[in-house]
Amino acid sequence: MTDDLEETLAELGPDYRALVARLKASPSLEREHLPRRAPVHPPRILAWRPIPLLAAASLLAALAAVAVFAPRH
Repeated sequence: MTDDLEETLAELGPDYRALVARLKASPSLEREHLPRRAPVHPPRILAWRPIPLLAAASLLAALAAVAVFAPRH
């Protein structure tokens, strides 16, 4: 542990030092006993590339502006 953690542990008292010792000695903290997690994949909508979507939105906005502001005869 770092000196900061040692100082904090000394301030908290012997009960906390015993708790930390028990946690460090616990077999559940060993890496081989931890369950393997499935990889986390982002939602499908976030996997899309933003450039084509921005281009399509810009084109749609330009067409809407032309439709609204175009002079009519």
